[in-house]
Amino acid sequence: MAALCAGLPPRPGERPFLLLLLSPLLLGLTLSPLQAHEIYPAPTATSVALPIRIGALANRGREECIRRWKPTATYLEHHLGGSRFEIVPLDFGQVAQKVASEEVQFIITNPVQYAQLEFSGKAYRIAGFQLPSLNGPQGVYGGVIFTRADRKDIRTLSDLKGKKFSAVDSESLGGWLCARRELHGARLKPERDFANLRFAGTHDAVVRDVVSGTSDAGTIRSSQLETMAAQGKMDLRSIRVIPPARPVRGYPFLLSTRLYPEWPFAVVSGTNDELSRRVAIALMTMRPDDPTALASGGSGWTIPADYSAVHELLRELRLGPYRDMGRITLGQVITHYRTHLLAITVAASLIALFAFRSLLLNRRLRASLAELSQRTSELNESRENLRNERDNLVAIFEAMQDDIYISDSNHTILYGNDALARDFGDWRGRICHDYLDDRTSPCLDCRLREVQAGATVRREQFFPKSGKTYDIIETPLRQSGRTVKLTIFRDVTELRAMEAERLAMERRLLHSQKLESLGILAGGIAHDFNNLLTVIIGNLDLVRRRLLPDSPTRGNIESAQAACQQAAKLIGQILDYTGKMPVIADSIDLNDLLRHNEALLRGSLPENVTLTISISDGIPRIRGDRSRIEQVVMNLLANGVEAVGDAPGSIAITTGVRECDDSYLAQSRIEDKPPAGRFVYLEVADSGCGMTRETEVRLFEPFFTTKFMGRGLGLSAVQGIVKMHGGAILLENRQGRGSVFRVLFPANGPADSPHPSSLRSGL
Repeated sequence: MAALCAGLPPRPGERPFLLLLLSPLLLGLTLSPLQAHEIYPAPTATSVALPIRIGALANRGREECIRRWKPTATYLEHHLGGSRFEIVPLDFGQVAQKVASEEVQFIITNPVQYAQLEFSGKAYRIAGFQLPSLNGPQGVYGGVIFTRADRKDIRTLSDLKGKKFSAVDSESLGGWLCARRELHGARLKPERDFANLRFAGTHDAVVRDVVSGTSDAGTIRSSQLETMAAQGKMDLRSIRVIPPARPVRGYPFLLSTRLYPEWPFAVVSGTNDELSRRVAIALMTMRPDDPTALASGGSGWTIPADYSAVHELLRELRLGPYRDMGRITLGQVITHYRTHLLAITVAASLIALFAFRSLLLNRRLRASLAELSQRTSELNESRENLRNERDNLVAIFEAMQDDIYISDSNHTILYGNDALARDFGDWRGRICHDYLDDRTSPCLDCRLREVQAGATVRREQFFPKSGKTYDIIETPLRQSGRTVKLTIFRDVTELRAMEAERLAMERRLLHSQKLESLGILAGGIAHDFNNLLTVIIGNLDLVRRRLLPDSPTRGNIESAQAACQQAAKLIGQILDYTGKMPVIADSIDLNDLLRHNEALLRGSLPENVTLTISISDGIPRIRGDRSRIEQVVMNLLANGVEAVGDAPGSIAITTGVRECDDSYLAQSRIEDKPPAGRFVYLEVADSGCGMTRETEVRLFEPFFTTKFMGRGLGLSAVQGIVKMHGGAILLENRQGRGSVFRVLFPANGPADSPHPSSLRSGL
């Protein structure tokens, strides 16, 4: 269930796979007379302390909220015996606050508020609400925009301009945001185009506003009009839907907007995982005709839907976490370019000071040279000003950290600052493409003609000569009656490296979350199936003992026992991957283990594969479960045989000991890296064909296999066992020449040490 409860929407291809895994379990829970409290035993009375609080959005008032959801709390108390549940009605503004402070353990709210909680990682969904209808349970809803039936002046959304409008709440999806998105598409801005926008607080209040004429039109969530009409609170003939209701196949209610997933039942981050699983299963097993489902106004709960449509709505309307997406504020500009702005400010101040000083000098000069002719005075002043401007410009260029140069129409560099010389060397007399990139002809993306035509161009390029990536700005500059090109190189190497590192970290995090969720799901299912297989095997053994030796049924019973044992081994591999298989800690001599199993190892190989075993004498002992270490050897050997295939080949098994530092252990294929120290290694090398990059990346994923009949658990079980022993796995993929797996175990003591020791905590 943990894979369904991940806070992010499923990735492409993941949802069908999860449904395939869960379908047999959910079908069994639906058809079996067992209840949720029989699948997960209730905690003892001594473990119950405080009530488990379920926050619920009271969009139709607190009393209606209690009436609607109190039976659900009672239902959960019955199915999770020993636990007490309490419904906490919440206004729109209280949901985020209560979840952030963890004052509630579960939350039932509308999709918009859930999407914001999901974005911040504060909650994740475990079930989706369903509404009853003549067409079967509905897991989606939208909004309906309506006016009084006698309002002939309101036919389309455009007719709402200048009118008074009522909605439920600014954060209500069906009661406002669905309609707001359609109004946005019709180029209507409520704060500008409506005469008045009123948030009435409840759906009933909106309907009363429109029917009474307080508002010209209003919007509530779909299905509410039909519900109120069925309760006798209104007459559907008194209103008209805007725009005219368009039927959606399979959706029976009046509708004006796009459809969105129904309310989720979500777990607040920090809530006990075991409790979350038990609540999820109890909700999934609720029948549509259960009194609890009827009291909630729905038809039970189902697997939670994809909420990406809600995120698209928030992005389009710039709401919640997407409020400032794509906007650049003055504060951000100042924060990002504060160094450059400071440098420019200082430079401008110096220029102003220098200009003021020059003005004073010029005045004194004019006073002392008054007797000179006016022409001479003007000429001297012009020369002084030109000299000052040139000196100032050069000083600014030299003070800048960016690489700057000026080139003419023949690509000859006329000027370069000190930063350019530090990165590329002496520029004097050089052609720009030869100087920057060691080219004999102009660059293919040369923009000289565009710049000479008056355009300013910008691009980004990596230069091997300096080993840096630059943001390049090229702009025209008038000099002595001609147009030259001013080029500014801004070093963005570090920025791009940081962006690449961030993307890599995000990919690793998503991959880790996927494997963790899959491990939790597989471990939970395998544990339950293992308990069932224990009962089946035990009963089969009792039946076999009671049969006569020549009974014709005896062969069938023994075949069933063999199949159950195979299933138990498969479950053992799953539990090995998740780290939940019981282990027996002992002090093991790896060389002795290989000698003891050498005959078995050689006997398991096909005739076309030869096996070589090379052991290093005197290696230290390791702490671990002997049967699990043997399983690691057998699984790696089997993987090598598959890699060799039908062609003649060889497999070499080698043991040894080495000191490993952090940089060496960082190559481990296991997420948790062991501390540096002394390790005993087991190396298995084959002469097969190696593997593709795609296969290498997914090699240790559970259920991933390249074999036609494979289960994809062998190497994932190896990874789980080595992880339990605090070790590491290194892989050398030699495409066309085979693969080398090196498994490292922490050294425990000398080879002749007879004392067993316990495995590290967590096994």
